[in-house]
Amino acid sequence: MEISYKLLLTNDAAHDLEEIIDYYENVRKGLGKDFYLSYKKAEELIESNPKIYACIEGEVRRALTNKFRYSIFYHIIENQKVVEVFGIIHTSRDPKYWKKRIKL
Repeated sequence: MEISYKLLLTNDAAHDLEEIIDYYENVRKGLGKDFYLSYKKAEELIESNPKIYACIEGEVRRALTNKFRYSIFYHIIENQKVVEVFGIIHTSRDPKYWKKRIKL
């Protein structure tokens, strides 16, 4: 049986999540919750099997949310069984935006 990983959000990623939820909730009541549920589904998959998504650059991996066009950028700290999410970023953003956050 494989051990589950602990998922941690950096301050930047936590801020991203909060802003996205607020944005969608202002667009339409309940849409922020829909986004959060979509994010949580992706988070659960990452925690249970973080290597399911391929590395896109170095050790950085990217998961996508369902129904919403957001990427979840993360890397695995194997010796601690931790997945660190450092960005939840709209797919239309310039890749330089998430690359600034990498602290590997």
